[in-house]
Amino acid sequence: GKPKDTRATRETVVMSDKDELDQHMKGPRKCTDILFLIVFIAFWIAMLVLGFYGVGTGKPKILLFGTDYRGEVCDQGKNDGFKTRYFVNPGELAWAAGVYPGQSASATRKYNLRDAKSICLKDCPQPTMTANSVAFVCDYPEDITITSQPNYDKNQWVTDNYDYFQHLDNTQQTSSLQWKGPCYPVLYESVNTFYTCQLFGDGDSLGESQAGRLPSGSSGPYRSPYDASSSSSSPALGTYTKSLGDEIDKALSGPLATVERYIDDFTTGWKVVVVAGGACPIVLSIAFLFFLRYFTSVFAYTTLFSVNALAVVVTIYLYLKAGVIGSDQVNAYVSKVSDSASASITNYADPAESGQDTLKIFAYISTALTCVIFLFTLLMLRRVKVAVGVIKVATSALGKMPQLTLFPILPAFAMVLLFVYWLITFVYLFAAGGGKQQDCT
Repeated sequence: GKPKDTRATRETVVMSDKDELDQHMKGPRKCTDILFLIVFIAFWIAMLVLGFYGVGTGKPKILLFGTDYRGEVCDQGKNDGFKTRYFVNPGELAWAAGVYPGQSASATRKYNLRDAKSICLKDCPQPTMTANSVAFVCDYPEDITITSQPNYDKNQWVTDNYDYFQHLDNTQQTSSLQWKGPCYPVLYESVNTFYTCQLFGDGDSLGESQAGRLPSGSSGPYRSPYDASSSSSSPALGTYTKSLGDEIDKALSGPLATVERYIDDFTTGWKVVVVAGGACPIVLSIAFLFFLRYFTSVFAYTTLFSVNALAVVVTIYLYLKAGVIGSDQVNAYVSKVSDSASASITNYADPAESGQDTLKIFAYISTALTCVIFLFTLLMLRRVKVAVGVIKVATSALGKMPQLTLFPILPAFAMVLLFVYWLITFVYLFAAGGGKQQDCT
């Protein structure tokens, strides 16, 4: 019989499929996954609600500056301009570090640095380091009644280096010498570390006797800075510097504190991130396309040459370090071009003192790989010409349809905006909520 025309049959099937596809594309369209659409809408509603809530209640500065004894954030509100947190009571620091005399282990577990009294200052206070004198850091003047100076304000407090001890009455001075406030002795040098005063040095031993060594008949839990007795045999202040400093360092270097500083670094340097991570890559990618369009052959052959040259350089370096090739042999050729280059090569070309056998093995392996790369390069030369032609055609298409270059930019820009929104929401939510003051007795 007559054979069937398979070509005609195949064309009929193709046309039939095409017509069916056209009808489907031109027909009415509708969402086929209602459940997913509902979940997606709910997701965006939650994102917007959380974003507005975070921006409205969050205080990002708390991630960096901390709070004072009133629970207020440093460098914000009443503390605007006062960025540095300082722990005023050395006795409380000793208690938090677990080095206070007679302190039980259970008390140490219940009390930590977050419970220690802190205050926001412009800079870290320093001890006087002179005999019969001691510096104090006092509470905010608006929180204390100073009978002798009724108009004493915060500006005067800053001018006096946060010390109004001499203006207090006898009862307030006695309380301060018992380390109960409103003034507290500055016994250690300190330096601003992540906006928190970190202690260092051996302490102000000269002013220590003025800072709380009351007569033996006086009352008060802090009659002696760190020793239960008031005798002269009490340990030196420098004995506790490391323990107190480690307690502060532990609070500054914990996982939560590290995340807080990363977040603050981003909020501080977001402009650099946008320029270096967004604008610069776009400009460089456009420049790369331009270079690829008009210098395709140069780009392709330069890449091949660079790979082979790098393989040769690595191989020679391994032979030099393995002692197979002496640095004198290299310098004999390099010195003909530049004496300074010859001198600098000598510093890097000397054989390694140990592991030369291992380096020889790696040198031989590198030699084999270099030969393989070179052979593949020779075999690919004809194919490279074809690849260059393909690249030229592709870049020509981009030249005639420049809007194609916008496609990867716009989705990437949208993703960056989504990430920035997510990050800002995360930062503000992380810093939302209020502080809880504890009654530590």
